[in-house]
Amino acid sequence: PTELEWEFACRAGSRTKFHFGDVIDIEFANFLSDSSSSAAAGTTNVNSYKYPNALGLFDMHGNVYEWCLNHWTRRPTMENSVEKLMEKIGDHRSRIIRGGSWRDLSEGCSSSHRSKKNPDYKADFIGFRVVCIV
Repeated sequence: PTELEWEFACRAGSRTKFHFGDVIDIEFANFLSDSSSSAAAGTTNVNSYKYPNALGLFDMHGNVYEWCLNHWTRRPTMENSVEKLMEKIGDHRSRIIRGGSWRDLSEGCSSSHRSKKNPDYKADFIGFRVVCIV
């Protein structure tokens, strides 16, 4: 998804830090708890946390960051034209990742948190979400 599509899907109409409110707990998502001194064991299976958002999407917070189509900019862009974003595919600038991971504290898993990585970067805490037009 584009960054704008990802955030829309994550928030699912909410205006809070997380789709379920402003506080996250380890029963809601796979992340490094603020009260814990060690990281979670790693990724969990999809639907391990039974709290989907209002759109029925699971695991939008924590577990693994998700790649977005957009190139990194300091501020989120309202650009949502996939065609315009695809024109830049050959550019190897950093790409946006969203959602946080099992290695992040709660703030890194919020609906608004954004980060970046080189598109060639590989790690066990970054994945992707399949999007299809219906």
